[in-house]
Amino acid sequence: MNISVWTNDSYWVDGSEAHEKKDFQITNETDHEALRYRKRYRQKVFYKSCLQHLHDEMRTWTLLVDTDEYLAFNYYDEQEGPPTWCKKNVTCAKDYLKSIEDGTHLRTKLDRSPAATVAEHIDKHVDEQFDNVDKPCIIFGRYLFVSKDSSSSSSSISGREIQRGVDPDFNATLFHTLRYRHRSLLSSFQLGKPIVDVSRYDGRDLNNIHRPLGGMCTG
Repeated sequence: MNISVWTNDSYWVDGSEAHEKKDFQITNETDHEALRYRKRYRQKVFYKSCLQHLHDEMRTWTLLVDTDEYLAFNYYDEQEGPPTWCKKNVTCAKDYLKSIEDGTHLRTKLDRSPAATVAEHIDKHVDEQFDNVDKPCIIFGRYLFVSKDSSSSSSSISGREIQRGVDPDFNATLFHTLRYRHRSLLSSFQLGKPIVDVSRYDGRDLNNIHRPLGGMCTG
């Protein structure tokens, strides 16, 4: 793993507004709106420079996420119930469950090996959207996980639930992605996060970091 630490000097490009200048001085009198606009501008110029840098390194699929976010296989779990878009629609829920049971739904084609990686999944060409030359940007849905152990009130059950599906020699309680599995419902709109094939990045300015390539993004 190569970790690069960039400062403003590494990527900043001055814009026309005062808050878009690298030497903009923040004081106690700086209003909240200016700070919000500066943050958004900073994100856009950073992402553009980062995508171009990875393009020049001849990289391919690159995920754009924050440090507290994770990309995971969205395996079907019998405990999850019908999808949110099937609420109060019995036929929709039955059709969805049938597609899971007969193996036609894409979620059933995910590699369930403990060592499986997203990069390997892409390389197997199981999911054709990664091979779509017209769509070098895919928006993934986003779930929020709550800060509650994957457990019940019983400590013995708690340990078993956290360890569920994990090799017994592996202490799942030490890893957030295994210890906290409770997902909040998609009751409110959540902006997704993109994965971009940077080899096809065309150097454009970014207007929205959640949809960096505009109409070239799916979802």
